[in-house]
Amino acid sequence: MGKKKRYTIISVVLCICIGLYMCIGFTACGGDNKPPETPVVMEGQVFTVTSPDARTTAQMTLNDDGQLYYTVNKDGVSAVDYSSLGFVLENQANQKTDLTQLLTYVEKTERKVTYDYTNKTGKTEHVSGECNEVVVTFKTDGYFMDIVMRAYNDGYAFRYNLRPDGKDSETVTVITEKSEFALPEKSSAWTMQYVPITGGTNPLKNSYAYEEPYRNTPVDNFGSQYYAMPIIYRAGDSDIYSIITESQLIGSGYYGSFLQEQPQNKGTGILQTVMSPAGADNDRTIELPFTSPWRVGIVGSMAECVESNLVEAVYDNVEYWKPDNYNELSAEEQEIYNYDWVDDSPAHWSWLKYPLESADFSHHRDSLRLAKEMGWTYLVLDGGWMDDLNNFEQFAKEAHAAGIKLIGWCNSLNNFSNETMLKYTLKRWNNLGLDGLKIDFWDGQFTNPALHQGEDKGNIVWYEKIYQECAKLKMVVSRHGCNKPTGERRIYPNVINSEAIYGAEMGGGVSADKTVNSMFARNVVGPVDFTPTVDALGSLSKAHTMALAPLYECGVNVMADYYNVYTADEDIKEFYKDIPALRKTTKFLGGTPDNYYCAAVQESDDIWYVGGIAAFRSSTIEIDYSFLGDGEWEALIFTDKQDDKYSTDVVRKTVTKSSHDSFTLKSSGGVAIKLTKKK
Repeated sequence: MGKKKRYTIISVVLCICIGLYMCIGFTACGGDNKPPETPVVMEGQVFTVTSPDARTTAQMTLNDDGQLYYTVNKDGVSAVDYSSLGFVLENQANQKTDLTQLLTYVEKTERKVTYDYTNKTGKTEHVSGECNEVVVTFKTDGYFMDIVMRAYNDGYAFRYNLRPDGKDSETVTVITEKSEFALPEKSSAWTMQYVPITGGTNPLKNSYAYEEPYRNTPVDNFGSQYYAMPIIYRAGDSDIYSIITESQLIGSGYYGSFLQEQPQNKGTGILQTVMSPAGADNDRTIELPFTSPWRVGIVGSMAECVESNLVEAVYDNVEYWKPDNYNELSAEEQEIYNYDWVDDSPAHWSWLKYPLESADFSHHRDSLRLAKEMGWTYLVLDGGWMDDLNNFEQFAKEAHAAGIKLIGWCNSLNNFSNETMLKYTLKRWNNLGLDGLKIDFWDGQFTNPALHQGEDKGNIVWYEKIYQECAKLKMVVSRHGCNKPTGERRIYPNVINSEAIYGAEMGGGVSADKTVNSMFARNVVGPVDFTPTVDALGSLSKAHTMALAPLYECGVNVMADYYNVYTADEDIKEFYKDIPALRKTTKFLGGTPDNYYCAAVQESDDIWYVGGIAAFRSSTIEIDYSFLGDGEWEALIFTDKQDDKYSTDVVRKTVTKSSHDSFTLKSSGGVAIKLTKKK
C-alpha cells in the first residue's frame, strides 16, 4: 500500500508471528515505526457520526490496545485517513499520564445541534444549519477524556474535554496533543510555512505574522517544517477538498497550534497538531477541567469549502460577550453589549501612499472629505496620530460631525504594558474621540522584552483582554501583525478586521500566486485586512487589483490608494462606493489554487460584485449569472487592456440571471464587475 498507514476494520484477528505478539502500524507499539506495507487489521469499538445530509461521516475507533483513531469520509471519499487522538499530560508531581493508549470506554451520548444567527460583519449575513454530535468518554490513570465529534454538511469538528477523576480541579502540563490529520495518498496540499521574522530590533527570532505565501507542498515531503493553519488540500485524486484550522481559541486557556509531521511518521503525510513555535512564554499548562479549541475540517467541493462558515458556526448560538457585572449595569450601559454600534463599512487609510503625513491633520482632512463623498464610515489613522492629541481631539469632533468614525494605530505590547495601562490609555483615547484601534505587532516585533507574543498562551489571554476593554468603550478592533482568525468575532463582534496576510502594504512584493492561493484558505476562515488599492499593485494588473476589494472579506474594507484615484473617474467612483463589508452571501464561481479564483459577493438585494483573478498563467473564466435575482441588471465591467497592466477597458451592459460571460485573463490579470439592479 506504499508509505501511507492503512487500516481495515474487520472481526477479531490474532496476529501470531514466531511466537511474538506484534503491534503492527501503531506508533505507540514501538519497533522501527516504519509504515506497514500491507493493510493493518484493527478491531475494536466503533463510534460513528454522520452529517444531516448523510454525506459526511466521522468515525472513531478504539482498538484493542486502547488507542483511539478517527477517519472522515465525504461522499464515499476518504478525506482523513486513520489519525490518532489524545493527549500526554504531566501533573505537578512530574507524573505523566498517557491519554493516547490503554483507554477504557465509559459512555456515549448523541445529540443534534442547531444554530441560527445574524452577523455584524462576515461573508454571510444570516447563517443557519445543524450538525450531529457524538460525545464519547474514555478513562485512564485517574483522568476522563471526552471526544466531542461533530459531522456537518460541510465538514467535521472535534474537541476535547479533560477532567481529573476524584478532584474538582488540577493544573497539568500538556506534553503532547496527539490530534492528527492523515492526508490520503496522492493528495495535493497548499500550505503556509512557518518562517520566523528576524528583522527589526526584536532579539527573539520566532516572531511570526502569518504573511508567508501558500505553496503547493507534496504530502510525502512535509519534512519537519511547521505549517500554519489553515491549510487546504485535495483529498487524493478526487474532487473533494479540505481546509484544516482551529476555532474558539480565544478564551480557551490554551495556546495556538500549528501542524507538523512527526519523525516517526516521516513521508506518510500525517500532520500532528503542535504548539505554535511563535511565542515567548512557552506556557503549556492547562487548568482541569479543560475544554480545548475546536479542530475544524471543512470538507467538500471547492464551492462548499470556499462558501463555508464552519469556523464560526461551531460557536453554535453563542451570546455576545458581556462583563461579569452586566446585571448591575444601567439599561443604557447594558445596551452596549448588543453591539449595534459596530458598523460595517469601507474606510480610507492614507499611510500607504502618504507615509510621511501620518501626524498631519490637515492632510487627514483630505481623507475625511473623501470618506464623506464616497459614503464610507471610517478613517484609519496610522502611527503618529497620537503625537498631537490636542489637534486630534479637534479633528475627531469634525469627523464625528460628518458621521465618520476614527480608528487609530497602536502597538499591542508597547502602548499597553499591563492591564492598568490598557484601561487608562483606552479611556483617555476614547474620551478624545477615538472609535477603534488598529492594533499591531502582536507577533512581538519591535518589543523588547516581549513577555508574550504570537500565539503563546499569554498573548491569547492578552487578545481577549483588549477585546473586552474595547467593547466596554464601544471601540472596534482591527488586528495587525496578528494570528489567524479563529472565529472570535462570533463572541466579540467588535473584532472587525485581521491582517495575517501578505497585504498591499508590502507593495512590489505582492504577486498573483499570493493573492489567488490566499482566497482558498486564509480568506475562508475570517476577515482579511489586505488594504487594497485601485491602481496596479506589485506584479498584479489593475483589474486584478480592483477585484481584491470585493473578494477579500472584512468588516471594514480599508481602501489605501491616493485620494483622487477614487473620485477622478466616475466609473471607478461608482465601483468603490458600495464595496461590501457585511455580505449577504458569497458564491464561488470557479477556480483552483495556482490557477485562478472567481467569486460573487452580494452587497444588498440590488447590488452584487464579481471578482476574477488569475495566477501566473493565463486562464479563461466562465461567469454564470444565475445567482442574480429576477429582472435586468447593469453590469459595470473592468478588464485589463491587452498590453498595459496599469489600465482597464470599461464596458457597461445589461445582463439577467440567464446570462453568461467568458473572460480570458492574462497572467496576474483579472476582471472586476459591479452589478446593479435596474429599476
